[in-house]
Amino acid sequence: MRIITTLTLSILLISCSNTTPITADEIVIEKTDKHPLLSDHGRILKTITTDGELIDEMEIYTDPGIGCKAYLFANGDDFTMIDCNGQWYAITKANGSIEKGDWNWMKEPPGDCISVYTRTASIQYKSTACDTFSLEGIYKFKDPG
Repeated sequence: MRIITTLTLSILLISCSNTTPITADEIVIEKTDKHPLLSDHGRILKTITTDGELIDEMEIYTDPGIGCKAYLFANGDDFTMIDCNGQWYAITKANGSIEKGDWNWMKEPPGDCISVYTRTASIQYKSTACDTFSLEGIYKFKDPG
C-alpha cells in the first residue's frame, strides 16, 4: 500500500510541474493594487506557459508612480531580471521558477540584455527589445526593499 501511495504522489508531482523550457515571451510583469486615482501600484513578476497558465509569481518593487522599468538578461540556464531598485531575480529557463536573488546596486548585469519592461495604461507592462542600456537607466531607486 505504501508503494502505491508513493508512486501516486510521484506521478502527481511530475504531472503538475512545468517541464517545458520557457522563453522571454513567457515572462510578464503585471500591475496589482492599483489606486483608482493615483498612478502608483504594486507589481508582480510572473512566468506563464504558452497557454497562459501561471507557472510562478513573485511580488516585486512597487512603482511609486513615475515609472519603474525592469530589464531581462539571458545568461546560461537562467534569465536574470533586474528591477528598478537593484533587486535581482533568477528565472530558471528549464521550468520557469522564480527566485529572489541579491540586491546589487550598480553592479554590471550578466549576459545579454534581451527585454525591457515598461509601464503602460493596461494591466501588463510592455516588453520591448533591449537595444542599449546604461547602469543609470537600470538602477533608479536605491532601495533594497
